[in-house]
Amino acid sequence: MKTLESKSDFYKLLVENSKEIICLQQEDGRILYVNPAFHETLGYPPSEVIGHIPNPWIHPDDAPWLEREFADAIEYWKNHKGTSTLRVRYRLRCRSQRYLWLHSQVTFMESPETGQLQFLTNSQDITFYMALEEELLSINRLSEDSSAMARIGGWQFDLETERLTWSPEVKRIHEVTPDYVPNLEEAIHFYAPEGRSIIEAQVAKSIQDGESWDLELPLITARGNRKWVRAQGEAEVQGGRVVRLYGAFQDITRAYKIKEQIRLNEQKFKAIFHAMFQFIGLLSPDGRLLEANDSALRFAGVELDQVLNRPFWEAFWWTESSKVQVKEYIRQAAQGQFVRDEISVHSTAGELLTLDFSIKPIFDDNGKVVMLIPEGRNITRQKRTEARLRLTQFSIDQASLPVIWAEHDGAITYINEYGCSILGRAAEELQGTPLWELYAEGTQEGYDSFWNDLKEQKVVNMQRSVTLKSGRVLEIEVTANYLSYGDQESSVTFFQDVTERIQAERHLVESEQRLRYALEGTGGGLWDWNLDSGSVYLSPIWKSMLGYQDTELENSYQSWYHQIHPEDKQKMLQTIQSVYDPSNNTFSLLHRLRTKTGEYRYILSKGIVIQRTHQGKPERIIGINSDLTNQIQTQEKLIETQQRFHHAFFNSGIGMAIVAPNGGWIDVNDATCRITGYSRTELLQLTFQDITHPDDVDKDVQGTMALLNGQIEMHTMEKRYIHKQGHTIWVNLNATVVRNKIGEPQFFVSHIEDITSLKTAQQSLERQNLRLISSAEHLTRKNKQLAEFSQIVSHNLRAPVSNISILLQYYKDAKTAEEKEELVDLLTQSSTALLDTLNELTEVIKVQQDKYIQKEALSFEHVFDKVKQMHAAQIAELKACIHQDFSAAPAIRYPSIYLESILMNLLNNALKYAEPTRKPVITVRTCWKNDNLLLEFSDNGRGINLDKHSGNIFKLYKTFHKHPDAKGLGLYMTKNQVEAMGGKIFVESKEFEGTKFIINFNQYQAPDAE
Repeated sequence: MKTLESKSDFYKLLVENSKEIICLQQEDGRILYVNPAFHETLGYPPSEVIGHIPNPWIHPDDAPWLEREFADAIEYWKNHKGTSTLRVRYRLRCRSQRYLWLHSQVTFMESPETGQLQFLTNSQDITFYMALEEELLSINRLSEDSSAMARIGGWQFDLETERLTWSPEVKRIHEVTPDYVPNLEEAIHFYAPEGRSIIEAQVAKSIQDGESWDLELPLITARGNRKWVRAQGEAEVQGGRVVRLYGAFQDITRAYKIKEQIRLNEQKFKAIFHAMFQFIGLLSPDGRLLEANDSALRFAGVELDQVLNRPFWEAFWWTESSKVQVKEYIRQAAQGQFVRDEISVHSTAGELLTLDFSIKPIFDDNGKVVMLIPEGRNITRQKRTEARLRLTQFSIDQASLPVIWAEHDGAITYINEYGCSILGRAAEELQGTPLWELYAEGTQEGYDSFWNDLKEQKVVNMQRSVTLKSGRVLEIEVTANYLSYGDQESSVTFFQDVTERIQAERHLVESEQRLRYALEGTGGGLWDWNLDSGSVYLSPIWKSMLGYQDTELENSYQSWYHQIHPEDKQKMLQTIQSVYDPSNNTFSLLHRLRTKTGEYRYILSKGIVIQRTHQGKPERIIGINSDLTNQIQTQEKLIETQQRFHHAFFNSGIGMAIVAPNGGWIDVNDATCRITGYSRTELLQLTFQDITHPDDVDKDVQGTMALLNGQIEMHTMEKRYIHKQGHTIWVNLNATVVRNKIGEPQFFVSHIEDITSLKTAQQSLERQNLRLISSAEHLTRKNKQLAEFSQIVSHNLRAPVSNISILLQYYKDAKTAEEKEELVDLLTQSSTALLDTLNELTEVIKVQQDKYIQKEALSFEHVFDKVKQMHAAQIAELKACIHQDFSAAPAIRYPSIYLESILMNLLNNALKYAEPTRKPVITVRTCWKNDNLLLEFSDNGRGINLDKHSGNIFKLYKTFHKHPDAKGLGLYMTKNQVEAMGGKIFVESKEFEGTKFIINFNQYQAPDAE
């Protein structure tokens, strides 16, 4: 930026570089000047608009009212002169024939050359924001026919029948069935907890006052889904009362985020737009005032030439301290800093005000500060309001009687509800009313005299007459207290109705009795002490707090004083002594009083001086006692519970932890650190998921979620942590959830017990038990096999041996050589059969006793191909189709002779017992099931009747089909070989359909198994 030669150069630069549309016009509307932004935004070059009236460009709908606004503003300016402004929003046609929305500030002023009216218009293009507003409005203008598309429904509530009716769309939004019949209570309960009280209060207010509503609130549907809805309601009034509520209901869930963004954009636009209307000036880098806007000059009450080109900090409105501040702020801003602070100034009336003050540096293209923009906002009212709120709160907290708070000029700014009830007037009606107007024959002169006395004496007691709105006159006693807060002065006035006392002593007694009843209506015990006469009144409630009937304790100072705990008597006397200071009218003290049973109760006593002598000495004090024993005991129990928990938590021998709902560690004790190996600082930076064994995370999280959802009371599991050093540790976890008053989960309390050694011992014991069970099962099987074998031996050897014995006897008795030769042949046949039987039994014994046969790595496919090769002729003869698939488990460590024998016997049976009417189909495959290796061998042969033969399938010499080669030995051998290696064989079969054998190689873990 080049150095500005004059102020006019600056103005020209500022106007021509402004993003706002600036236009200067005559009274008849003819344009005298437009800045470049006019052309850039509207498209009209200056040559086309200078000297022309822009009325034809204004939208036809906006022209009539805009003309009236301008006419009224011009008329006002002519009557009052000076400078006036007008703010309007309207549509203007640009050169492209498109209408733009403009927000304009029009300033009416007198031409310095001609003295005629001119007006300067500063405008901003707000078309975008108006389009957003129109988009939202269009949603609400959709017709009933398109309500489903717009997700809008209607409802009504008949107060006579208490019947609530929903349109189908409203039911759809609530996700209820079409036949659902709602009631008002259920309808309100659909709203989310944070919005329920709002809609409930609004409905109640509408029923009472007929007030309509338009709210956007969260809703929980019948299916538990959360939606945002727009609820609108109107009241139908007949005969002065509400008879029906009706309105619209819209699902705005999808539009809610858009609307929120629109709202934020609207706020941003307003902030930018209204930022122009603060107190703004222009300073040179050395602090000389170059320019100030009208708002700033009106605030200061000066003309521009009075302060122009003078050091800004020397202006008369600064206080002595703020002059130093402003000079320093200018120095900082000239160095390129943005400065902002609250600062004090003098108004034209000499009043001390507070400004929100800032100075912003303006840089040229080279980064040099060429000017400063000071800006101020008057926040005095805000500051006074904050002070007034604090003073009002003080009045509310201290007053136990009707109270009025007034400014130093007598204007009432606050009156409590009790005061309003006595005066029979609303607080809004009394606020701003001069205090003296409450008093009969009150005058401002009289109030000024009272105020002077109050400032000097700090406390003033007086009696006044008050005329009520009804016309009735009350006599009241007034205690006024002087208060000051900073530079603010005010009065706090307590008063009581003493009309009856003035009329008659009897009426006074009645009035005081009513006052006592009113105070005791708060639930406290009233006491009234007349220090002048020494009389003390203790109300029945006061006595009942200590367990006395009204007649059991006399109304006296001694009765009260003797009940005070010895340690509290001195404190009570000092508190009473404090109100002898005229500036102190109230006190509050927690002390102990003895009950009828001798126990002590904690009592909060609040008192106020309601009457003083002319010398300021307290003459009468009244107060209220409240029993806080239960609250204090509850608080002490809470502290004790917290201490016990702290002790139990940090000194526990087992791990304890407080865990956030998201899994983060909130706090841990030393035992938890010892178990996991992490320090407390390290754990607090992790979650429980971070150190949980990966295989246990899902189960742990599922239990945690069930606990959060209220499905279980306690989450218990054995789980594994990964120790900081990398090894696994077993723990027993018990977790419970702590919730707040509304049921929201706050944190978990977890008990963590290290059971690693126990788990290790348990696993070792389980392994030993498994071995013992396997051994027992092995022995059981062996015993059963031995019993079967004994029976077989007895049965199979008895016949051939007996036959040989008989033949030998015949041989001895034979007479001829032919007879003996025939008997020798018979003996040879019998001995051969006996030898075959012994060989077969020997093979069985070898299988059963060969426990430690050597295992080797075998390929199922290789062994089975070998077996098939041995049966190649039989397979070719039967044209058998064999399918084999060993891909799931291609190999096994097993004795070669056993595996070959097993496959040999199974294949031999499948071919031997093939169904003659169909081609044999044999399927062999391996698979895994529950970590067990299985071999499945199936065929489509003759099958076995399991209902008849299931108990004999694998027994020795048991056959189920008539076949010349059937001996009943193969399946028995196969079963023994499988079980000898820790496995088990199963059979599935249907007669005439086929048979399937399943071998589980890992069914048992025999002592010699690998």
